[in-house]
Amino acid sequence: MKNSKFVKSLKYLNYKQLEEFERFINSPYFLKRKSLPVVFKKIKMYYPEYNAAKEEIFIAATPGKKYNDVLMRKYLSELNIMLNDYLAVSSFRKDKMTYGSKLIDRLIEIKNYDEAGKSAMEALTELEKNPLRNEKYYYNKFIFESYSKTISNLKTNLNPDTDWKEAMDGFVNYSALTVFQFYYIILNDARFRKEKSNIDLEILNDLVNVYEKRGITDKNPIAFILSNLVSSYLKPEDEVYYRNIKQMISSHKHLLDKNELAAIYTYLHNYCFVKVDNGNLDFLKERFEIVNEVLSSGFHLKDGYIIPDMYISMANNALMLKEFEWAEDFIRKYNVNLPEEEKRSYEHLALSILYMFKGNYDEALKYLSRVKFRKYYDKFKIKALNLMIYYEAGYFEEAFLLADSYRHFISKYRSVTPYVKERTNNFVKQVLQLIKFRLNQTENPKINDFETCTIMYRPWLIRKINEAAAN
Repeated sequence: MKNSKFVKSLKYLNYKQLEEFERFINSPYFLKRKSLPVVFKKIKMYYPEYNAAKEEIFIAATPGKKYNDVLMRKYLSELNIMLNDYLAVSSFRKDKMTYGSKLIDRLIEIKNYDEAGKSAMEALTELEKNPLRNEKYYYNKFIFESYSKTISNLKTNLNPDTDWKEAMDGFVNYSALTVFQFYYIILNDARFRKEKSNIDLEILNDLVNVYEKRGITDKNPIAFILSNLVSSYLKPEDEVYYRNIKQMISSHKHLLDKNELAAIYTYLHNYCFVKVDNGNLDFLKERFEIVNEVLSSGFHLKDGYIIPDMYISMANNALMLKEFEWAEDFIRKYNVNLPEEEKRSYEHLALSILYMFKGNYDEALKYLSRVKFRKYYDKFKIKALNLMIYYEAGYFEEAFLLADSYRHFISKYRSVTPYVKERTNNFVKQVLQLIKFRLNQTENPKINDFETCTIMYRPWLIRKINEAAAN
């Protein structure tokens, strides 16, 4: 039974939600088969693993009847349909604005225009009580202002005095924020996730130009933030966009919800990451300040979890600044927020990095050997760190062998973006160049384009280049 679609979905519900679902399936309006509440009550007894056999549930729910597999499958299938209904209905009821819009639709359909108009005005009043001014606000502003004007026209037979300005303003601001966010997502995917895209960015560029020409970004602080975010992606060398985002966020936090702020801070963190990769080490401290702001505000958590890549990146940045005490405290404190299935591996990876930077290479290798990742892009982290430890420990022969396998590993996956390939391959080349320099096989500790290329772990490499040159 635990492999059935219904039970697999059921495992995502906590006990309070299970009790809500039980009340839901007992409602005569939704219930289509009287035996289903009894079957569910027996299944619920095995929360949270649901490790009972189908036969056991069937016999307990229908005493005196012989087990019928076809009927039991029907029970589970119908319960799964009801579970989907419950999830949709409960979500709908919690969203006051969606509930209000659907209620108004129905009131208009039955021609109860007075009540529909009253509901539209109540929704607009409720909307203004909320301090947020994100795309949801403007979307709902557009929707309920449109309802209000439509109802007015229906009541007065196309009243020529109806003013659509508020609805239009809501639509324009909503569309602007949506376009900017969509553009940002595409640009982010192109850099870190997908190598190819058939999306015509000129369409988005034209839309952005319209919003900027009409002054939307000047009048709307969130549109200004998002437009600068897009511009900083397109022109990363121009730091004015990054500064604009930081300045506007500091004075307009109250207009965005926690998830939206977390996304913007993540972008600022990643921008610093890329700037460091490209040679501007001042952004190490910038990133450290952002990390501390993210942690103090709780923006590092999503559904109670910290993104593992962010966990490693935050520890890495502190270690490159030689903030050893801060890094160790962070690794120990926030490992509880890692996803359960990856918790040990990411904690061990972070500890391996810590011990490597502190010069304890045996301990670093010990923790690294405990890291077990299934996804290929996580294995990139292991191989990079392993190469660094081998270099630090003087295991040059092992480093050469690892570098060769690392490069083959990188070329194996077509889904790796050019940006990631470039920064990783340059890193491998530079480590090998350092080893050759220390073995007196070359006169220059740096690869030819070190100052201008995109390269990972640049601060560590600079330190190693300086140490090698000094010796």
